[in-house]
Amino acid sequence: MSAQQQSNPRKPTHRKPWTRRQYRIALGVIILFSAPIVLVAAIRVISDRHLEARFAALRAGGFPTTLEELQDWQIEESSAHAALTTDERPSPESRTAVDCYQTALAALAPKQSALAEVGRILDKCSKDEPLSSEDWNTVRELVSAIPGVLAMIHQAAALSPGRFPTDYSKGYALELPHLAGIRNIAWIFRAEALLAAHDGRRDDACAAIMAGITVSRPLRHEPILISQLVRIACSKIMVDALSDTMGMVKYTEAQLKQLQHAFDEAHYPLSLRNALAAERVFMTALYRDPALISGRTVLDDIVPGSTYTLMQTLRATGWFNREANQCLAFFDELIRASTLPYPEAARIFDRIGEMALQPTLIPHLSKAIIPSLVRAPESIATEKARLLQAATATAVARYELAHGAPPDLLDSLVPAYITSVPEDPFDLHPMRYRREEDSYILYSVGPNGKDDGGIRGRSEREGDLVFRPRRIPSAVE
Repeated sequence: MSAQQQSNPRKPTHRKPWTRRQYRIALGVIILFSAPIVLVAAIRVISDRHLEARFAALRAGGFPTTLEELQDWQIEESSAHAALTTDERPSPESRTAVDCYQTALAALAPKQSALAEVGRILDKCSKDEPLSSEDWNTVRELVSAIPGVLAMIHQAAALSPGRFPTDYSKGYALELPHLAGIRNIAWIFRAEALLAAHDGRRDDACAAIMAGITVSRPLRHEPILISQLVRIACSKIMVDALSDTMGMVKYTEAQLKQLQHAFDEAHYPLSLRNALAAERVFMTALYRDPALISGRTVLDDIVPGSTYTLMQTLRATGWFNREANQCLAFFDELIRASTLPYPEAARIFDRIGEMALQPTLIPHLSKAIIPSLVRAPESIATEKARLLQAATATAVARYELAHGAPPDLLDSLVPAYITSVPEDPFDLHPMRYRREEDSYILYSVGPNGKDDGGIRGRSEREGDLVFRPRRIPSAVE
């Protein structure tokens, strides 16, 4: 051993007991604080993968999952349907019905008060209330004041539907200013048909109804629930127009066939499914960015910005992924049920609505949205019932032309005028029909599911949904 090695002996490496304790305490603290973070991160990764797998499955099934995909999906859906429907194939012209409607709506802007007044008068017709000579003059003044608009919207009926410009990237802030205008155009066609029938101009009345049935075509593939509700309202307006005019004029066999085909084709069975698919995309967009729905709460009065911070914290933990998965499961059931017969669909929608309302520690977005969808199948079934009644009424009128009186039973119409007796969407029984002297009444049991003998209620949810050729009375001055 050298002298240098002897003069520098190796120092002992043993740590003092209190130093080892410090290391153990520090390691424990690190583990204590890092373990939850690692656990939360792992849960977040797993939930992200699970959620993305669900989105991938939806895309594989042909459904959109983002606002950008929704924009493209609407175009694809409408194009695919148009390729299968002869009356919706693109016309040789580049101009579409939407172009005509937008020009017409701009011209109608100064006449909103007159349109509202005519709407009030037409509502009286729907309630079988008499119209005064002043009412008739009001309708005549409006129709006479807009010859250019009438020519334009009649022209639109011969064009391909087109699409209203819609920016789906805004999600629930989507703007749909054309909806009120489309309903106004339907009111105008009903007013024109009513006035033409009152004056004995049968051909003009038929042309107005035929053009009015096409008004809602651009909305058919607009996968927004409110758009579909407006489309349904337009269908009701034109069914009422048929009822108004059939009590005043006798349509020809050719006209009745034309009307029968138009009402048969007006129902679109996938409208609710598509609207729910878009609703799912809108909700998914909110889950991806919870700040869009946080708004301001009482927490912000205590600590400004605390609601936003809470939302982002929950998002970081994967909390919204869990809720999004539950919400997607709800929508899976709703979309599957949307094309089922009404009684079965209604039960499923009611059950999902109740599940969405179950109490939770933190309020869920699904509680605000899903219960509002519960009555959607009812609206679809109501439209279907009314369109079936209108188509059946034209068949009854054709029978009456050939035999001099309405049939005693709807079975008499089969197979010469209809292929089978129509089924009431609400209870899946044959549509009710009753001959009344030289007229008749057609009715559905409606949403309450109860046969009220063809008596209307104060609303569509009460009493029956009734169709009869209306003989509009005039008030005695």
